[in-house]
Amino acid sequence: MPRAILPALKKLGFFLRDIKNNVNIANEIWRDLGYKDGQLFGEHWMQLVHPDDRPAVRSRYETVVRGDVDGISSEFRMRAHDGSWRWIHSSITVVSRDTHNSAVVYIGRDMDVTHRKELELQLAAARDVAERRAEEAETLRQVGIILASAMSVEDAIEAVLDQASRVIPYQSAGVYMAKDEVVRLVGGSDAPCNISVDLVSQDEHIGRLDLCTDGGHVLDDRQMELLHAFADQVAVALRASRLYDETLALAMTDSLTGLSTRRAFEHLASHRIALAKRNEAPVAVMMIDIDYFKQLNDYYGHAAGDIVLQAVGEAFRETLRKSDEGCRFGGDEFVILLPATDVEQAVLVAERLRDSLRRLAPVEFDFLSAIETNGAPNTGAPNTLDAPQEITLSVGISCKNPGEYRSIVDFLVTADQALYTAKRDGRNKIYVLEGCADHASSG
Repeated sequence: MPRAILPALKKLGFFLRDIKNNVNIANEIWRDLGYKDGQLFGEHWMQLVHPDDRPAVRSRYETVVRGDVDGISSEFRMRAHDGSWRWIHSSITVVSRDTHNSAVVYIGRDMDVTHRKELELQLAAARDVAERRAEEAETLRQVGIILASAMSVEDAIEAVLDQASRVIPYQSAGVYMAKDEVVRLVGGSDAPCNISVDLVSQDEHIGRLDLCTDGGHVLDDRQMELLHAFADQVAVALRASRLYDETLALAMTDSLTGLSTRRAFEHLASHRIALAKRNEAPVAVMMIDIDYFKQLNDYYGHAAGDIVLQAVGEAFRETLRKSDEGCRFGGDEFVILLPATDVEQAVLVAERLRDSLRRLAPVEFDFLSAIETNGAPNTGAPNTLDAPQEITLSVGISCKNPGEYRSIVDFLVTADQALYTAKRDGRNKIYVLEGCADHASSG
C-alpha cells in the first residue's frame, strides 16, 4: 500500500487496531475532538462515551472482541476535549482472529454525524410537537362536542375532565359554581389543589377549576394554556346551565305568588302520586278559589288583588309540608297535592289556610281604593258593587285510597266537582267528595 494512502484513509475516518502486536492507527476524527492518538484506545476511549450510551456501546464492542460477530455499526455520543458532546457513527469489522476466535485485528471507520443527528432530533421533536398539538386540538374539539350534547352539567364536566387528563397530567380536579356568594362543587372531586383557575364567561365570574397535580408538579406554559382553554369551555357550559336553570325556574314558578305554575305542578304531581301509590298511601288534592275575587278587584283595584294572591302564596308556604305541592292553577284558583293524607287531615289543612286568609281584612285596602279604582283616580262615590268584608276561600277536596287513583286527572276532576258544590252552596265552605260519600264544612 503506498504510504500516501494511509493519511488519506485516516482523514476519511478509518482506523486500525492490532490487539496482539499493540499497533493502533487512529483517524483524524479523534484529533478533531481534541485528543491525541494514544488517548483513543484501551479503556480510556470508553470513558469518553456518554454515560447513557456507554452500556450499549461496551456490550456491542465486547461481542466483536469475543468473536460473537464479525462487525458492528452504532451511533453514540462522545465527549470532545472542550466538554461538548458529539455524535459519532462507528463501524468495526474483524480482519483476523486467534485460535480461540477472539479478534486480533479489526478495522473501522468513524464519522462525526452531529449535524445530521441534531437535524434528526429537531425533526423528531417537531413531529412530537405537531402530534401533541393535533391531539390537543382533537381533545378540545371533543370537549366542544360533549358540551353541545344534551346531558346534565355534571356529566358534561366529568367527560371534559376525562378529556383534559389526556393532555394535562393531573391527579384530581374539581369544578365549582358560584352563585349568590355560594360556591358549590358541581363536578370532579373536592380534593386539595395546587392550581386554581377562575371560570369567567362574558366578563361574569362563574366559578373556578381546581387541579391537583402529581406531587404538586408545576405545569409548563403550554399545559397552562391548555388548562385555560378547558376552563373557558367549562365556564361557557356552567353559564349556559345556570341560564337554563333560571329560565326553567321562571317557567315553573308563578312570579306573583312564588308557587309552582300549572305546568310544573302537573309534572311534579305525577311523580309524587306514583310514589304514594308504591307506598300504598292515600292522596288528597284540593282545589281552592278566592271568594268574590272579581268584586274585590273591582272595588279596591288590582293592586289589592295582587296583595291577596301574594298572601295566599305566603299562607301555603307557612301551612304546607315539604312533601306537599301547591300551585297557582290560574287566576284566583289554586291546587294543592297532599301525599299520604286522609280526609280528616286534608280538611285540617284547608281550615288552617282559611284562618290564615281571614286575618287579611279588606279594610286595609281602603287606602288603595281612595287613590285608584280600576286604574283611574277615585273622585266620586264608591263602586256600587258590594265590597267584600273579609277574605274567604271555597275549597273542594278529593281524597282517594291506593287502587282508586291512576293520575292527577282523577283527583282534579273530583276536586273540581267538590269546589263547584262549595261555591254553589254559598262559598266560604270546604266540600269533600270521597268516592260516593261526601262531607261539607263551612266557617
